[in-house]
Amino acid sequence: MVDASGNRYDTDLFNYDNIQAIQKHCLGNKLKQGSVLHAAFFLGSPWFYRWLHNLSNNDRHLFQMTAVSQVNELYGGEALDRVQRVKARFINTCMKVDLLGAAASDTLDNNQVVSGVGGQYNFVAMAQTLEDSRSILMLRSTHKGKESNIVWKYPYCTIPRHLRDMVITEYGIADLRGQSDEECVKRMICIADSKFQEELRLTAVKYQKLDANWMIPNEFKANTIETLQSKYLDLTKEGYFPQYPYGSDFTEEELVIIKALTYLKANTKSVVSKIKLILVALFVPKNNKHKKYMQRMGLDNPQTSEEKLNHKLLLLALNKTT
Repeated sequence: MVDASGNRYDTDLFNYDNIQAIQKHCLGNKLKQGSVLHAAFFLGSPWFYRWLHNLSNNDRHLFQMTAVSQVNELYGGEALDRVQRVKARFINTCMKVDLLGAAASDTLDNNQVVSGVGGQYNFVAMAQTLEDSRSILMLRSTHKGKESNIVWKYPYCTIPRHLRDMVITEYGIADLRGQSDEECVKRMICIADSKFQEELRLTAVKYQKLDANWMIPNEFKANTIETLQSKYLDLTKEGYFPQYPYGSDFTEEELVIIKALTYLKANTKSVVSKIKLILVALFVPKNNKHKKYMQRMGLDNPQTSEEKLNHKLLLLALNKTT
């Protein structure tokens, strides 16, 4: 930090002598050019964009828009970035994580590119560099319940095992930083789906990464979707997990329609289930109770065969969900 006279001050605020020097020589009654946060871009709802657009000039200046490289890296001002980013938490998603903590986030084993790496690697590496900071990788434990996303090994790697930190699935949290390979294996198996846990355990034993006498703890043997659904339903009855905890831009009518469309999506995943649903929908009687929803979807006066079928399907879904 440089004051108006050209005197320089160290910005390491862990050193109290630096704090005293800054207080004595640099601080006035008001922080000049202060900002709430640095950001490269914003992503949100139409309401959020309107809120940003309507900010006053003074408030807008509190958000310092900068290059992605400034947000994702420590370069070009590292000393100040380090003291500003204490106890940082970097949260990202990924597709696969092996038992030793390496993650695949952008490319599949057949070299099909699903997504760009973006800043994920930078954030993970930064979490290891900054004081008291953590990287958190989240993923679903399975791919549609048919294969485990927690694997023994994966041929593609976005985040190497030496940068392993925290991994989260719907079944729990595995804190891997600073742990031995064997401890990482144990913790990863404990957040895997129970359908695949024993296979993972036996593979790790085979390659001498896990003691053959180690068994999966009882509290992690019920890692199933059924267990989660049961717990989820119990908690929703107590008022937890509302559908839109932070509000939404949807109208009441749209929320009802969304629920109905979600029902249709869930019940038409296969050709057989789709045919069954259509056959049931064909015999649904007319119902003016749902007229406003039909108007919202443009199906209140169906003309073509496709519109008439969609009208019937939506009517069935509304009957089931309202």
